[in-house]
Amino acid sequence: MTDDGSAEREIRPSQALQPDARPQDGLPDALPETPGSETLRPETLGADPTILIEIARGRMPFGKYANTPYLNMPEPYLTWFAQQGWPNGRLGVVLATLHEIKINGLEGLIRRLGTPRS
Repeated sequence: MTDDGSAEREIRPSQALQPDARPQDGLPDALPETPGSETLRPETLGADPTILIEIARGRMPFGKYANTPYLNMPEPYLTWFAQQGWPNGRLGVVLATLHEIKINGLEGLIRRLGTPRS
């Protein structure tokens, strides 16, 4: 008992690792997969540094923002792709990478790659 008369619950180390001793935070044990995300795993694609140069210099090949430089595409459009599923192949990797760059505010670093050296 505590000083105020309430019962104090003691958790032993063996109980701390029990699933039922975990606080109920309302979070799922695993996050659901985004449609198309299975094609974006690093182990299936490998790291490709040319993706960043393509983002800096390339343009969207289709859709509402066709021919728009990747870095000028609005973040909500990329978020829509993230929710609906990325296109297959390299374009999906480019757009998913661009989305991460934009939500983390790193466009300035990537824009520097778009300027060819003299």
